[in-house]
Amino acid sequence: METLYRLSYWGERRPRIHRTAGPHEIGLGTVVAVPTTPRTEPAPGAAPPVVAPPAGDMGELLGEIPDTLPAELAETVLAVPELIGPDDSFYRLIDRSLGERGGVEVRREHVDSTRWTAGPWDPLAQHGGPPAALLGRAVSALPGPDGVTMTVSRLTVDLLGPIPVAPLTVSARVLRPGRTVDLVEAELVDPQQGRPVARGTAWRAPLTVDGPLSTDPGEPAPPGPAQGYEAPWPASWHGGYLDAMRWAWVSGSMQPGPAVVWMQPLVHLVDDEPWTPLTRVLVSADSANGISAAVDPAAYSFLNTELTVHVTRPLRGDWVGLSARTVLGGGSVGATRATIWDGDGVVGASAAALLVQRR
Repeated sequence: METLYRLSYWGERRPRIHRTAGPHEIGLGTVVAVPTTPRTEPAPGAAPPVVAPPAGDMGELLGEIPDTLPAELAETVLAVPELIGPDDSFYRLIDRSLGERGGVEVRREHVDSTRWTAGPWDPLAQHGGPPAALLGRAVSALPGPDGVTMTVSRLTVDLLGPIPVAPLTVSARVLRPGRTVDLVEAELVDPQQGRPVARGTAWRAPLTVDGPLSTDPGEPAPPGPAQGYEAPWPASWHGGYLDAMRWAWVSGSMQPGPAVVWMQPLVHLVDDEPWTPLTRVLVSADSANGISAAVDPAAYSFLNTELTVHVTRPLRGDWVGLSARTVLGGGSVGATRATIWDGDGVVGASAAALLVQRR
C-alpha cells in the first residue's frame, strides 16, 4: 500500500507530516485518514490517472489525530498537514511594563512561546528566526529622538544558549541616544532559569524616502516565489517553525551548496499583530545557513551563534527571498552569507557565524 504522506510525532506528541509520494497538493486541514490503494503507473505516453477524493462528507473525515494509530492503518494513511488557524502566532503576549536600568527607561514584555517556534534540531528549543523577529520588534518600538520615525539599518543577534519553547521576557532600551542615529538593545531572558538567552543590538537611522538609490544589485535577481517549488526536509529535522513558514524553492532545496528560497510566515509574530517589513525579514534571515547546508545535516550540526542583518530599505510585499551560501573552514567554524530580496530587488544582506560539530 502506498501513501502520499508519512506521519510522525515531535514534541508533546504533535504530528508532523512528511511528504513521500504523489504530485497532488491537498491543502491545509487537520487530518484525513483513509486507506489508499496501490497506484498503477500509466503506460508510456498515456495521461496520468485522476485521483478522486474520498466519497462522502469531507467534514466527517476531519478530526484530531490520536496519540497512536492502529497498526493496520499506520502504513495506509492519507494525512493532511495540521490546520494553522488565523489567530495562530509564534508568541502570545502575557503583559507589558515600563522600568528603569541605570537611569534609562526599559520597556519590558512577558510572552509565551508557542509550538510554532520550535527549531529543526530540537523540538524543545526555538529556531533563531522567531526570537530575532521578536528582538527586532522590541527595538523598533523604542521612541526615536525628538519623535523622529526611525528605521533599523543593522541588527546583530547573539544567541547566548538554547532558547526554550517556554515563557520569555523581552526588554529593550536605548544604549546610545543621538540626534541623527541611535544604538538600541533588546534582550530575551528565560525567567525559569534566570538567564539571558539572546541579545540584539541595532543601529537606527531616520526613515526617509528621498535618498539616492543603487540600481546594480551585484547579482542577478532570482525568479519570484510563483516560480518556486516545494521540497522535503531532512528526515532528522523537526517541525514547528518549518511548518509555520511557506517555502518556495528556486534552487538548492537542501542539496549541499548555495540555495535560493522565498519564505512567507503562515502565523503572526505576537498575537494577531500585523507583520512589519523588518520582522518579516528577521524571521526569515536566520534560515540562511539551513537552506545552504554545506554538509549532510544527519552527520553534522551547524548552528549559528549569531546573526547580523543589514537592511538598506523596507521590505515590500509578503515574501522574503534569500540567496545564501555557506563556507566551512575545515574545523569547527563556518560562515553563511545571504542576499535578501523582495519582488522589487535587494532589501539587504545577512551573515552568520556557524559552530560545526559532528553528531
